[in-house]
Amino acid sequence: MFSSYRGFIIRQRFYLSLGVSPSIRGFTFHQGFHLSSFTGFSFRLSPFTKIVSSNKYNLKNYTTSSTNSTSSISNNSDNSISSEKHQTSNPSKFMFLNPHLNYKHFISNSSKISENIKNRNVKDANIELVNSLYTTFCNLTTQINSKRNKRNETTKLIKQTKLEELREKLVEQARILKEEIQKAELELEKVEKEMIQEGLKIPNDTHHEVIVGGEELAKVVKIVGVPLDSTQKGGNIIKDHMTIARELDLIDLESASNVTGTSWYYLRNAGALLELALIQYAIYKVISKGYIPIITPDVVKTEYSDGCGFQPRDGEVSQNYFVITSPIGSVGTGNNQEISFTLTGTAEIPLAGIYSNKVIPSSKLPIRMVGFGRAFRAEAGSRGQDTKGLYRVHQFSKVEMFCLTSPEESEEMLKEIVNIQEEIVKDLGLCFR
Repeated sequence: MFSSYRGFIIRQRFYLSLGVSPSIRGFTFHQGFHLSSFTGFSFRLSPFTKIVSSNKYNLKNYTTSSTNSTSSISNNSDNSISSEKHQTSNPSKFMFLNPHLNYKHFISNSSKISENIKNRNVKDANIELVNSLYTTFCNLTTQINSKRNKRNETTKLIKQTKLEELREKLVEQARILKEEIQKAELELEKVEKEMIQEGLKIPNDTHHEVIVGGEELAKVVKIVGVPLDSTQKGGNIIKDHMTIARELDLIDLESASNVTGTSWYYLRNAGALLELALIQYAIYKVISKGYIPIITPDVVKTEYSDGCGFQPRDGEVSQNYFVITSPIGSVGTGNNQEISFTLTGTAEIPLAGIYSNKVIPSSKLPIRMVGFGRAFRAEAGSRGQDTKGLYRVHQFSKVEMFCLTSPEESEEMLKEIVNIQEEIVKDLGLCFR
């Protein structure tokens, strides 16, 4: 589906399988099997398109494709992907990933970012507060470094002086400086923590082609194929996916409801074979274009999910499933830094994690990957929306194209991904927009 959308969504994906698209019911098969894509900036087709770009994160520690965060890639003097961004020394939320936020970019683009926050209707982001905290952080850092230098000089003088009275004065000065440094460091840690928390709320920069407004302003960019039309004489009898599934015994929702709960399902007979065939077809199609096939883990450390932007904002309910490694009600390990795990909401998260905390030489770019994994979504708060059959299920299989590029290559890579997606859907004989 090609259209424009005001939902500020960052991923791009086609949905293929047993369901039918609610936006174009009757001629696009939808949901349950997903082909996704990622570039340095990326967008999503489902059912409308929103293009979002960001230079907020350093790929060295954040390689993300998400609803809240995307990576920025920049070339430094040694032709590696990196950038001069502040790295936290004590991020309470992160044990393995340190957020790299470009505060200088925030300050130099404050007005544009403020307007973007307003356009995206992000309630809890405050660029002025972030800039103020960063200024305070820099001032405190300068003060601490100055006091450290002064204390080092005083320590040298203590070792050199032979006069006892002067030595005592210098020792007292060194003691006072030490206390002042410790006090300032505590204040710096507090400011830094708040600065990171507020900085992570700043949304991605929005692509210049995106229209500001609601879905009523969306326009169809392209329609491929001819939609089915049951009104024409001799036209097709259009059935929804659940009618087809019951006739052919493809899906068992009732048993899944007993075993697991609502919005879970069994695929049976040709339904199971169809999903496996689609997965194989998509993977082989994409690897023929030079992509590396990868089967991803379905469980990741929660901070990797958070780092990719899969975290609620504005009081939203988390859509993640969290993994408890100890029996409910058992005594914990007592380790305050016990690692938290979550089921992946998309294969993008473990694919991004492959390159976390790494610097990639620009000569190695672009890196093209096609990943397969299971996606798990709590879909909290989605009741009342279109939830029939395979809509808004809690688990589905997904094949994703995921690419790492330089900023200059990003748009061309996105075009490549879209062309592959079009080829896949055309070869299946499906109409899509």
